[in-house]
Amino acid sequence: MPRLVQRDRLLRVAVAQRRSAPALALSVEQACEALGVSWDTWRAHIEPDVRLVRLGRRKLIPVSELQAWLDRHAESVGVGE
Repeated sequence: MPRLVQRDRLLRVAVAQRRSAPALALSVEQACEALGVSWDTWRAHIEPDVRLVRLGRRKLIPVSELQAWLDRHAESVGVGE
């Protein structure tokens, strides 16, 4: 098998595996999409309450932080309300 074809096949497998791995952290854009909020809502109401990881200029939000934020801000709705 020619080396170029083999490399191409390995790259496709690596990309497929990368897509199937569960995300441990999301970008701000992905976090907004996951929560169904705008960037302005994120900045004003959510970002101050979550820890994030900075990689240069990039911000990554651990999925566990988003889940914890949701748990802290969830309201209990009683029966019949």
